[in-house]
Amino acid sequence: MSFIFVLLIIVIFTITSKSTPINDFVPINIELIKYSRSSNMNFTEHPKLSALPRQNLPLDNIRNSDSMYVGKIQINKQTFKMFFDTESSELWVPSTECKTKTCDNLEKITGPFKDLKKQTTVTYGSGDVTMKFSTADIKIAGFTAKDQTFGRAIKIFGNKNLPFDGILGLGPDSLTFEKRPTLVSTLFKQGLLKNPQFAFYLSDSNDKPSLFTIGGVDKTKFKEKIHFSPVIDKVGRWFIELGGVFINGKKTSTDRAEGAVIQSSTLGITVPSANAKSFYKMIPKATEISDGVFAIPCDSKVKVSVKLSGQTWDINPKDFVLQSIPNRPNFCEGAIRGKQKLRYWIFGTVLMKNVYTVYQIGKNQAIGFAKLA
Repeated sequence: MSFIFVLLIIVIFTITSKSTPINDFVPINIELIKYSRSSNMNFTEHPKLSALPRQNLPLDNIRNSDSMYVGKIQINKQTFKMFFDTESSELWVPSTECKTKTCDNLEKITGPFKDLKKQTTVTYGSGDVTMKFSTADIKIAGFTAKDQTFGRAIKIFGNKNLPFDGILGLGPDSLTFEKRPTLVSTLFKQGLLKNPQFAFYLSDSNDKPSLFTIGGVDKTKFKEKIHFSPVIDKVGRWFIELGGVFINGKKTSTDRAEGAVIQSSTLGITVPSANAKSFYKMIPKATEISDGVFAIPCDSKVKVSVKLSGQTWDINPKDFVLQSIPNRPNFCEGAIRGKQKLRYWIFGTVLMKNVYTVYQIGKNQAIGFAKLA
């Protein structure tokens, strides 16, 4: 199984690891649909606020599966199901020119749009996507970004049964083709968002839909305060300082780890190989079954805590124990995987399901966390 996956506050401060009070305003939410993901789908490689009604979509609840979160956008009058990905920054949808089998059952952009006469290829973990760039008006949660740059995918390689049409990249502008602004950046620059932020509330419950919040936080989803850390410009991603990792209250090794990446495109936690080995030595009966993949007893009650933004955040033990392992009765995969030559920890939705996660774009890039309500 691959580790994959598929606002806020007024900020008038110098970003530090501290708490910030929340001002009152109306948040805009998009409900996200949670889909199961097949084992060969991999996206971990990267490549004026108004009171609008909430958009309600059904949620498929599949606990502890390799899952992704999908929402909707509109380009002109067409609606596209999009994988909300904080790891990448490009926004693309399939083109009518796409003839690869992956495109067969996907919604394809028909126009009108302005062709920029430029193209590029983006490499994801499951394959390459070749796209031609265009501009059009793109709508999300009632906001319309005028003349937003997006890609029309003409070749999509990889999984042939995608549960989404395209990818909505939520990474930094610096990762886009020619460093053009992402959709969220455009909305803020055009004066449509009160705050340059977006947030995730990820749920496993059918009674509590997962939400993507843009332009303000949903204060019903968290309690106390949001604690922010500034983004460290080392790897061009959502990268912040890692204060430590604890297992059952005891600190485990994070030697050689330069920080932490927080991303929605990953299910579990990917760490330097040496850190993974040190971690699993603290779990009885844990065994490495393949390079970087570890088996642990399915009934393990492992309490993993992560120190970020000066606070310690707990991961529910049931989220740490993933799928059962074939031919190994009573053993399941642990949520932490090791990877050679990795210099930081990558935290996916295993962590994000246990905190309210806020991303701040622009000059003062930061990531914030709050306790769930």
